Amino acid sequence: DKEKLLSNLQPGGIADTWELARSLSLQVDGQGVLVPAGALLRTAKVPGLLTWPSDGHSSPREALESLKEPATVDVELVCPFLHMNAVQRVLGQMKPRGVLPEEIQPFLRLLTDLGIIIWFDHEEVNDLIMLNIRNVALAITMLIS
Repeated sequence: DKEKLLSNLQPGGIADTWELARSLSLQVDGQGVLVPAGALLRTAKVPGLLTWPSDGHSSPREALESLKEPATVDVELVCPFLHMNAVQRVLGQMKPRGVLPEEIQPFLRLLTDLGIIIWFDHEEVNDLIMLNIRNVALAITMLIS
């Protein structure tokens, strides 16, 4: 709902982006989904009332606050990166058995080797896991060509 989203939005680390300040539980096609903190808000819509980005609002916060009544908001969230603490929390809660803390780095190495994620096992950068490697590949291809 509008209030739940408003209380959880904060400006992102990149200009003109908005992200979740903390994890958010949502319903998607009747299934519960946990969206991790740091996920970016791509769009927010209330059919017939508002669409962000557009409709002349400079931020999703301004757009949502313009609604006079409580409303259900359709959102599109993207999560191109996860911080290590979020990955540890998610992997530790997997069913039927969570991944043990000492198994996480070998597991991330395997996912990297399989091309599923991008993760560098170097102290300076190992706190960030890139989930959408297709976008990175496209960006690098555009830079090279």
